[in-house]
Amino acid sequence: MVIRYLVVLLFSVILMMILVQKENMLTQQGYTLAQLQHDVRNLTEQVQRNHLLYQRLTSATVLRAKVKALQLPLFPALPLPELKKNEPQD
Repeated sequence: MVIRYLVVLLFSVILMMILVQKENMLTQQGYTLAQLQHDVRNLTEQVQRNHLLYQRLTSATVLRAKVKALQLPLFPALPLPELKKNEPQD
């Protein structure tokens, strides 16, 4: 659980470093504030989508681990009905 938060924190720090570096580079080239805000919104949405995908991946991995730990078959065999023997009629 702690590792998950550390990974998200690491990605957030890396994203902030990229944003600051991009802002410095683009303001030197005369990029407008509106364009920077648009790019920040796009990057923020991308990070949110990536975070949702990461959550889905980890929950699927945890579920697979639980199923494997229980060693249950995913599709258990259905019990076969008992067949009655044909008895001769008198």
